[in-house]
Amino acid sequence: MRLGKRAISSDSILNSMLKCEILEEYPKDFPLPSCLCLCFNNEELLHCVIGLDRIDDNIRIITVYRPDPLRWEEGFKKRRKYDLP
Repeated sequence: MRLGKRAISSDSILNSMLKCEILEEYPKDFPLPSCLCLCFNNEELLHCVIGLDRIDDNIRIITVYRPDPLRWEEGFKKRRKYDLP
């Protein structure tokens, strides 16, 4: 629902999901276990949180955003150690 405000197309998301790396796993998330992925679409990097629906054997896209370089280390794979205001 926020993709339009973030100027991220559904095609960008689907294409980026073909090349992604799991950064963090959240096995106790409710209603589905989820994970944070770093996804690549050409030159664009996106973070995507997906829910793992093992019952229906699919994934659910929860949110997609462009990572903030102030909150992530170079490469956008690790969070910076400090909190920003």
